Amino acid sequence: SAAVLHSFDLPKGASRGEWRIQAEMDGIDTPVGTVHFSVEDFVPQRIAVDLAADEETPVKLGGTREVEISSRFLYGAPGAGLTVKAEARVERQPNPFPAYKEFRFGRHDTTFQERILEFDDVTTDGAGAAVIRLEPGNAGSNAGIPLRLNTVVSVLEPGGRAVSESVHVPYRPENLYLGLKPGFDYSVEQGGDATYEVVAMDADGNAVARDVKWKVLAIDWHYDWYNDGDSWRWRRSRTVTKVNEGVLSTPAGGTGEITVSGLDCGSHELVVEGPGSDAD
Repeated sequence: SAAVLHSFDLPKGASRGEWRIQAEMDGIDTPVGTVHFSVEDFVPQRIAVDLAADEETPVKLGGTREVEISSRFLYGAPGAGLTVKAEARVERQPNPFPAYKEFRFGRHDTTFQERILEFDDVTTDGAGAAVIRLEPGNAGSNAGIPLRLNTVVSVLEPGGRAVSESVHVPYRPENLYLGLKPGFDYSVEQGGDATYEVVAMDADGNAVARDVKWKVLAIDWHYDWYNDGDSWRWRRSRTVTKVNEGVLSTPAGGTGEITVSGLDCGSHELVVEGPGSDAD
């Protein structure tokens, strides 16, 4: 992969309004990228916005979380009667359990599809205050990874310009999260020991005792060439063989360990499954 950085200085006489930058590449007929931006007169920010919310306790499935908004004009008066807009992005939470920061949670071969939640507009009261209630419903309830609500709250100035602030609220729509930590850097020698630490975390962030099932799969890839009219094409397929399995009991407040010996050369996959959660 590669990237190019280019700075474009707007001329002093640039027209106000919406502008568009379009990126093109030799050999490609259509633009490879487009971005829009506005050119406006500089107007200093007129209001200040403060947010208050519990950013430590996770929101669980079906739960809600209130975000308190306080706005004021910079000359001192409360920001009364202003429109408040809010949206939250449901996304993977970085380092959800600091005590187990080296563990990976969820499946390695899936990507979580982020989702935007929009909330009804509210209006600040006479003291410049308002409340937004985050209600994620069942969003992300089968993601298998710890999530957060990346919430952006915007208060509109009398002229319509938005002043925005954000809060990050942990979100745990599932009861159990399984994490894995390999005991090797990338690969193990043929016939050697492959070791993983396993931790089971509940929605409150506690390592809990659980019986989890595990299995090791050998993945063999096959590449075949075939004739398609006037040209040759190739396709890839795979054969999956279970080579080992077992049950592990993770302790409360700690981790368990899975060790598999005698593996042949090739790709292998460890799958760990608990009640309502899995990881690999």
